[in-house]
Amino acid sequence: MSNKFLPLAVCGILTILFSAAAYAQIGFPHQFKGKVITNGVAAPDGLSVAAKIGVQEVASTTTVNGNYGRLPGDIFYIEDSTPPEESRYGKTIEFYVNGIKAAEYVFSNSESTELDLSVTGDLGVCGDNYCGSGESCSSCSQDCGKCPDGESGSKKTSSSYTPPCYENWTCSAWSICSKEGKQFRSCADKNNCGTELEKPAEEKTCTYTPAEAPSICTAGTKICSDEKLLECSEGKHWNIIKTCEYGCDPDTLECKSASVTDSGEGSPTGGGLSGFLVQNPAGVVGIVAVIIVILASLLYWKSRKGY
Repeated sequence: MSNKFLPLAVCGILTILFSAAAYAQIGFPHQFKGKVITNGVAAPDGLSVAAKIGVQEVASTTTVNGNYGRLPGDIFYIEDSTPPEESRYGKTIEFYVNGIKAAEYVFSNSESTELDLSVTGDLGVCGDNYCGSGESCSSCSQDCGKCPDGESGSKKTSSSYTPPCYENWTCSAWSICSKEGKQFRSCADKNNCGTELEKPAEEKTCTYTPAEAPSICTAGTKICSDEKLLECSEGKHWNIIKTCEYGCDPDTLECKSASVTDSGEGSPTGGGLSGFLVQNPAGVVGIVAVIIVILASLLYWKSRKGY
């Protein structure tokens, strides 16, 4: 090989490797999972969950136990597009539950996202906590309420029967204990029923102890923080009890294995050497580049000695 062609050959090989690495990175999917809430309650089984980018449906599944994308056989992946110039990276994904828009999220390669979906209104099924058209106290008491006494067999429709309003209270955090030994909070009914049959207490007594700092955590509690597993000590300190090489699983509070992603439901890139090569294309390219430069230098000096 002529000396003048060696730099061109090295540049050509590096260009190909960098292009291949960038193309592989673009091709990685984006995984989603989470809860599905319909009218304030967990969604019934069998509701459709669909993801769209523009008018194109890019993924779909159904609800199970008020969730989507959690079962091992129902991992909710959105694949990227190829070629690279048509990549979905940075594009907005719209999520629909039984045709009703529930959320939006931006596509990102190699991500695993916990995204809860919540919708209100008539989803057209019994169990969605909405007494819709075609439902009645006799056909769907779960949504429309029990029929009045003496009308258990009636076919009364939702248009002529007003379903009961179920209170759905949410409260703020308790205030600090005052010198008078009182704590306060405010509560509001999300369903605006106008009744207070199940309203939680907004005031309670407490023991005022100004000299003692309050606890920041419950002793023995464990949490995941990045790659570390922490445990609360004496209610005031978080101690590192383990550093996880492959990340900490917040669901099991255990370190993940090499073959498990942060979702615990399988890894799109794998573990071990193959997982490293796929997840670290830039590092691989750097190693290969160093090897190529060394080989090119050896060939160059060998050719000079030959002449």
